[in-house]
Amino acid sequence: RALPAAPATGGLARFAMSSAQGARPDGNGVSRMIVVGGGPAGFMCAVEAARAARAAGTPLEVIILEATSKVLGKVKISGGGRCNVLHDETKGAKLISEGYPRGDKPLLSAFSRFGPVQTADWFRAEGVVLKTEGDGRMFPVTDSSDTIIEALCRAADGVGVKVRTGQRVDSVSKSEGRFHLSTSNREKDKGAYECDFLMLSPGSSRLAFQWAATLGHKVEPGVPSLFTFTCSDPVLQGLAGVSVQDAEVSLPFKVRGRKKTLRERGPVLVTHSGVSGPAVLRLSAFGAREMHEVKYSAKMTVNWLPDIDRGEAGATEQLESMKKVFAAKQIGGSSGPTLGLPRRIFQALVESTGIELDAKWVNVRAADIRKLAARLVRSELDISGKGAFKEEFVTAGGVKLEGVEMKTMESKEVPGLFFAGEVLDVDGITGGYNLQAAWTTGWNAGRAIAAAAAHLEASHTAASSS
Repeated sequence: RALPAAPATGGLARFAMSSAQGARPDGNGVSRMIVVGGGPAGFMCAVEAARAARAAGTPLEVIILEATSKVLGKVKISGGGRCNVLHDETKGAKLISEGYPRGDKPLLSAFSRFGPVQTADWFRAEGVVLKTEGDGRMFPVTDSSDTIIEALCRAADGVGVKVRTGQRVDSVSKSEGRFHLSTSNREKDKGAYECDFLMLSPGSSRLAFQWAATLGHKVEPGVPSLFTFTCSDPVLQGLAGVSVQDAEVSLPFKVRGRKKTLRERGPVLVTHSGVSGPAVLRLSAFGAREMHEVKYSAKMTVNWLPDIDRGEAGATEQLESMKKVFAAKQIGGSSGPTLGLPRRIFQALVESTGIELDAKWVNVRAADIRKLAARLVRSELDISGKGAFKEEFVTAGGVKLEGVEMKTMESKEVPGLFFAGEVLDVDGITGGYNLQAAWTTGWNAGRAIAAAAAHLEASHTAASSS
């Protein structure tokens, strides 16, 4: 017997209910679907399954089980509380898929059914007005994640989805064609559920990985993705808060005996503990497994002037030209040229080569010019660790996609078992990609479950009439 769930709070109070309703009444003829995890993928799946089933006249009970006292916690903190709903809807599916270090090609078939365009339209239909910022990130015009949470909750409420908070799922099994779940709440009261269709979307949960493995799936161990780099290089001291809008960062690795260099280009931000910014975060995502293997100790190269042709030779020529034009000016003065870099960054690089800031350009030796040119296009920074990126918490790893039908998100091993969101071995770069994967996989799974429920209903009807 399932016991009462912890009460919901705030605007989600209407979703609080007694989990004593969890036992399916014998002979009621209604298929049941349970979603484990009240996050973005789980909500999208539940809403679309219930909506499609209702439209088809298929009886389907849809229940979300959420372990915590509130649903959609990751949506709440996404984008610093503004909720970066998705990435630029005008980009094609192929271009969007390139933002996924793991899962890029398999996601294409899912995007063809429900990609960024359909996602934006879905939220607009739920009353959400969206805006696209210069870097492609899309937010509600309210700049509040509550707008997205309320839209999802209204949609779920409107199609009769039952949401039960405070329900931790402790075990999952399947026998006699149905799934069996055991649950507990904060008071450690035990409960039990049965269902015909099971959606696992609890995020990158070790427990969920164990369930998937028990049910026959291969799981890629999880490692952190989207993190900042810890670095105490003297050249960065005192520069916290200074950013370069266009730099190239690279990390060399040796993978299975072969050398491999990862490169990313874009804004780089100096922090109190090291470096961050979109280029660094993308590098951390595409190099998540490699950085984990080297225990987050590596040598990163920064090209502060990636637009200069011919690298060091090109930078040397530009510096020699500046030496002639600005001969009487101080190389590190407050009004001299900086090749487009923030002055404090340029000054730090000048000092790192041993050149005095008050030295006049005319007195800078050719050898020092070459040293500065090398430092401008090839600064080597020792990375000694990783830091948290507070706007997104992402894990690389999860249920391997080879065991999942990407058109429906159904398990190839266990009929009736579906996956969506971060439980899959899919992760994206920052900028709305991870929520897009949640919406896409959740929508495809929800529609597939509704179709499966209709088929099951038809089978029951045929059996009862024969």
